[in-house]
Amino acid sequence: MTSQGPRGRAAVLAVLVIVGLAAAGSGGYGLYGQLTRHATTAEAAAAGRQEIATRWLRMTAGQVFPATVPYTGTASGTAWSARLIGIAPRAACAAVTDPAIGAVLERAGCRAMLRATYADTSGALMATFGIAAMPSTAAAAGTLPKVGAIQHAGVDAAGFPGTASGLFGNPQRAVFGARVLGPYLVFFSVGFADGRVTHAADNDTPLLDLGDGVAMALAITLNTVGDPCRQKDIRC
Repeated sequence: MTSQGPRGRAAVLAVLVIVGLAAAGSGGYGLYGQLTRHATTAEAAAAGRQEIATRWLRMTAGQVFPATVPYTGTASGTAWSARLIGIAPRAACAAVTDPAIGAVLERAGCRAMLRATYADTSGALMATFGIAAMPSTAAAAGTLPKVGAIQHAGVDAAGFPGTASGLFGNPQRAVFGARVLGPYLVFFSVGFADGRVTHAADNDTPLLDLGDGVAMALAITLNTVGDPCRQKDIRC
């Protein structure tokens, strides 16, 4: 075997360098392609679900609970508008619900409860709405019948001293309900602003209209479909 001189070794080294650069270039091109390609339909759909499920973390309190919410009376077809009274601090789901409801939510992995209180157009009715952020659409849908089976229980009333809701507390809750849309369960507890304690029927139309109408409007706001890939914390 003959030994290679300096010039021969330099030539071999040059060949190896060229081969290495070519390989690196090929790998780099593949990585570039992965980073710049458009999301597939499945990836965009998954990103959309993730964006909706985490939307409550990005929206401001005023976006989640707007100053006014329109709704329609089921019997009369009249258009009404609920007025925001106050927004409560974010809380653990079991901390601001009746114990039986809280236990179900905890088992289902509820992440947080967002609450606000609204008055109807007349100011005679008060309703506290609690938005339970669930881990998935399936978790929310599976939890609804469980909480619906619990009678005369729901989200705690949030009264704000010095406002029209100052006399609205848990004893004043007369009608309860919960609605589901996507990964969100929206609870409502409705009663009277004057402090009266009564147990209205679950089908009491004015109270139920306020609860149902505003609950679905809030849920729709949280579930409005947009372009998930435009959110900086969502990967497509």
